[in-house]
Amino acid sequence: MAFKDGHLAISDDVRPHGDAPLSPGVGLRAEGERLFVNARMRQWPVPLPELNDELIACDGQPVADLVANHWAPYVELRKATDHYPAAKTAFTIVHSLKSQFKTCVFRSPLGRAQTYSLSYQATELGELIGLLASGNRAGAANGYDYQDGVLWVRLVSFSLNAASADVFEKMLTAIESLPYFHTLVFDVRGNDGGSSTLGDRIFKAATGGIELSEQQQAQLPLAYAQWRVSDYALARIEGSIEFLKAAYGPDNEDLGFYQQLKAAMQAAQAKGEAWVSAGNSYHQWQREAFQEMNIRPKKFSGDLVLLTDNRCASACLDFADTVLAVPGVRHFGQATSGDTLYMEAPAFRLPSGNRLRMPLKVWRGRLRGSNEVYVPDLLIDFNAHTEESLRAHVLKALKDVE
Repeated sequence: MAFKDGHLAISDDVRPHGDAPLSPGVGLRAEGERLFVNARMRQWPVPLPELNDELIACDGQPVADLVANHWAPYVELRKATDHYPAAKTAFTIVHSLKSQFKTCVFRSPLGRAQTYSLSYQATELGELIGLLASGNRAGAANGYDYQDGVLWVRLVSFSLNAASADVFEKMLTAIESLPYFHTLVFDVRGNDGGSSTLGDRIFKAATGGIELSEQQQAQLPLAYAQWRVSDYALARIEGSIEFLKAAYGPDNEDLGFYQQLKAAMQAAQAKGEAWVSAGNSYHQWQREAFQEMNIRPKKFSGDLVLLTDNRCASACLDFADTVLAVPGVRHFGQATSGDTLYMEAPAFRLPSGNRLRMPLKVWRGRLRGSNEVYVPDLLIDFNAHTEESLRAHVLKALKDVE
């Protein structure tokens, strides 16, 4: 745990159903010692409690006993733990397969108590991650709204399964064809990472992207990634290749990268080398440098807003690096989460059945430091707003700072 990074973790989440974890179909959030429903699956074999219902007891045991005796303990070693409450909730509120509960009592905001029978289902990992990541945006999905010259892009997750990948592709195509808009809001509440390429693609679709000459790139600091050579890494890379083929087809950009990485790692392994670099380098964007060189997105010059909460980590932070480099951008919401320089961490089943999540690559020369968070220009209490009032608040704040 020396990395102090969520990309290194171990749990006793033993799964007899392969890589598909069991889920009762609801996600919970913690408020002090109380637990509330903050997400629910759209399709489930049995009725589920409603959003914001409070968990009272399961099989006659009150919440305090459940947390103390039936849910896995969570240990947080990172600094600035105020930025990681979602992690504690997500990793603590996991039912042990040895103590599955048959019924739980939930109480509605109006005080009505109701007993629900639980049904545990093997759930695709990407779908379960989306459920746990939804947070303040329970039930939300990637999508966009375009009205009155405002494009509001909702990016709940960069971890996609085949179905959500198709939705994402259609969203990219639709956004690229939109007429003029004067305000662009990238709303990443609930997004705790996934594929950084998705962030790059949505930024380009909405803004036209930023093109740099070789001379301009030379003025920006270079960062590059190194991958540790091992059988473990090769197995995980092969898994990524198979997923990308199934989800996106043979022409996907990420697929090509992982295929090249696999070949490079195999060659390095044959030579007995410990590290491999495989095209994972980039010149880091900087707002100050862009201002000096008068660099702007190709097709967008209006008001740009990044809206974050404290779940934003990993690929979401990579996306924040991109958006916050644009001159004139405004950052609203909550401070982000943070991560170290260690990335690309698929889960691996140990012989014991326990799950190990271990990073495969490390960034060299990255400007954003280990566990460094982005603090917004304007703090927003999301609990004080509906989606409609939040939109109005953000747009009004933009006018106030002009």
